Amino acid sequence: MADFRPFPALRYNPDVAGKASDLIAPPYDVVSSEQAAALRARSSHNISIVDYGEARPGDTASDNRYARARTEIARWLVERALVRDERPRLYVYDQVFSLRGETRKRRTVFGRLRLEEWEKGIVLPHEHTRSAAKADRLELLRATRVHLSPIMGMYRSPTSKPLTDEGDFGPVLLDAVLPGERHVLRPLGPEAAAYLQRHLENEKLYIADGHHRYETALNYRNERRDASPGWSGDEPENFVLAAVVDIDDPGWKPFNESEAGPHRLLLRDNEAFAILVDDGIAPTVRGLLAFPASRRAATVDMGAIRFIYNGADVMAPGIIDADPGIRAGDLVWVRDERNRQPLAIGRAIMDGPTMSREKRGKAIETLHHVGDDLWHLGEEE
Repeated sequence: MADFRPFPALRYNPDVAGKASDLIAPPYDVVSSEQAAALRARSSHNISIVDYGEARPGDTASDNRYARARTEIARWLVERALVRDERPRLYVYDQVFSLRGETRKRRTVFGRLRLEEWEKGIVLPHEHTRSAAKADRLELLRATRVHLSPIMGMYRSPTSKPLTDEGDFGPVLLDAVLPGERHVLRPLGPEAAAYLQRHLENEKLYIADGHHRYETALNYRNERRDASPGWSGDEPENFVLAAVVDIDDPGWKPFNESEAGPHRLLLRDNEAFAILVDDGIAPTVRGLLAFPASRRAATVDMGAIRFIYNGADVMAPGIIDADPGIRAGDLVWVRDERNRQPLAIGRAIMDGPTMSREKRGKAIETLHHVGDDLWHLGEEE
């Protein structure tokens, strides 16, 4: 599943770059031109100078904001405002902020995430992207060859105990205090990092933010791979900078969360796109219709459809094919043989090869299906 690894970060050296609060900035897609100008005025090393630099009259194909970003990064490296860590690490990032009068802390972990196509079902989206934004990010990535801001991915912790705690951290690398918020970056110890990596190997990740950056990174990887006959699959371009967060982190409320019968849901624009279950996150049928997957699917004959529409569990005789990688206990999705469209989400009782060949018995416990209350959630009365 998710391949999340340590990396030797390129990061600010506060002794040269200056006060951390003058260096950081929000993501490119939430900043107005006036706010961007104010950020650039804070410091000659503010990240906005390279992440969303100013376009100038007279810019050309070779002299533009992307080329200037590359030049700025090179300058910062020479003067050691930016330094690269000597060894690969994961990094804990704590954000303390106020929301509706309540102080909250959100904890994410930075690492490099292997890029996977959406249809593999390992990294899952919840929104569509725009070509103009991806073209901009691709030009910047080509020029700098640096991931300047992370995508954010959600995972489920296997226990109520956090996968990281205060005893796992190294010394503070960055501490930025701004009005109403604080940002602290520390390295994660090797044992805690290995523990988190092992857990994520069994997890899907839902992207909460950064869909354009993720698809841009995929496009850039493909571009580089096509130009490199000796591609091994472990080149830096196969990974994207990612910040992962436990969906149950008390400071993490990215979407409206709701209850529907036995399910906890993630909602976007009042439409449920994912179900939270005890051991993971599964897309809803509507989520699969918006973002098709190819893995962990079981295909049923047309005669089984009416039973599934009525909420029945999926019986082995109605299954004509199943992903051989399905294991008993996995969250899976069910599709029809003719249109290959999703019908239901469920939990496998048999593994994939067994449910494909068995002629009797229950193969999948249905959790959600077309036509149930969850399917109709958000529809106008």
